[in-house]
Amino acid sequence: MTRQIQVWTGIVATLLCFATVAQGQQDDFPPEDKVIIRDYILTVDKFEGFIDGLMTLAAAKNSDVALALALELDDIDLEPAETISDLRAQITGHPRVFEFYHRQGLTADDTVLIPLGAGYAAAATAPDDPVWYADRISPAQVNFMRENSALMDRLVEAYAVLYAAQ
Repeated sequence: MTRQIQVWTGIVATLLCFATVAQGQQDDFPPEDKVIIRDYILTVDKFEGFIDGLMTLAAAKNSDVALALALELDDIDLEPAETISDLRAQITGHPRVFEFYHRQGLTADDTVLIPLGAGYAAAATAPDDPVWYADRISPAQVNFMRENSALMDRLVEAYAVLYAAQ
């Protein structure tokens, strides 16, 4: 059980480092956005598509045109992220970045809500911690995270690859 707690702690830390989640935490989300996050349905296909999008984005960041893409990712980190609408605007305002997710069949909502829902639900699965995000997760999201720990491991690895990319 200790290994599982370490894995989930690493997952949450990694997800909170991702700009979408980290920026969203600065001022918290308004109540209507918390409902949107809670109502989002995580699926294996979407989750795998998100991971694949991250991996192809990381590979492109290492390519010959990496500087422009890296600058765009840096720009996203500096943009407002107080609401779900702000987060959608971040991703749709940078079509070169969004294209990596869109190729996987994901919408702007998927690109924003997968890391948020997964991050909050993963935090809620730690057995010795209180549920900090109970106002924005559903039992279905928590169960999804418990049943798909291998996907969470892949997501953590994908984020690590993206942030290690030069």
